[in-house]
Amino acid sequence: MNKGIDVRDFSKMFLLALCKNSEIKKLDRNTSVYRITLPIKYKNYIKCILLSSVENMRKYSEIINIEDYFKGEWERKFSNYFNNDVYEFSETVEYDLFNDLLIIKVNTLALASISDFPNYTSYYLNIMNDLVSAIFYACLVDKKVNFEEEVYFNAYKDYRIISNDGSLVPLEYLEDNKEESWRKKYKIIFD
Repeated sequence: MNKGIDVRDFSKMFLLALCKNSEIKKLDRNTSVYRITLPIKYKNYIKCILLSSVENMRKYSEIINIEDYFKGEWERKFSNYFNNDVYEFSETVEYDLFNDLLIIKVNTLALASISDFPNYTSYYLNIMNDLVSAIFYACLVDKKVNFEEEVYFNAYKDYRIISNDGSLVPLEYLEDNKEESWRKKYKIIFD
């Protein structure tokens, strides 16, 4: 199983993908910013996208360490790094409480600092762009992600049982044992 990329790099890559998928606004004659609108519950969207299918788990395991994700370590580290990156590279951070959005304005000149990833190919950046596109699509299509916390813990419990059995590869086991029944078992509502 893939161990994903370093969480610190994931955070910067996530911010880079957000910039590239946002609009550029002029603040004044000499200053332009990327205006990023991100749902406040973006981490829930990542969780739903990741757990919506075995195919997504396999795809995003290239950039997210699934083992650490299920332990809760990954999300905690990501929150910390992303918070630091946003405040380091952004001009302003605003909250649109009516629409449940974060509005992050990143100076276009900061893009060079954000996009320095010598250890990763464009393959990883493409996967990250897919994840960001999926978050934006989910936000447009389904304003409220229906995802119960017990679903997460049940999926984690099964994942641990499968991974503790040395003869099984967790994602292959889920694929072989009818992904649809797995989705129904956990009542994952995300299409």
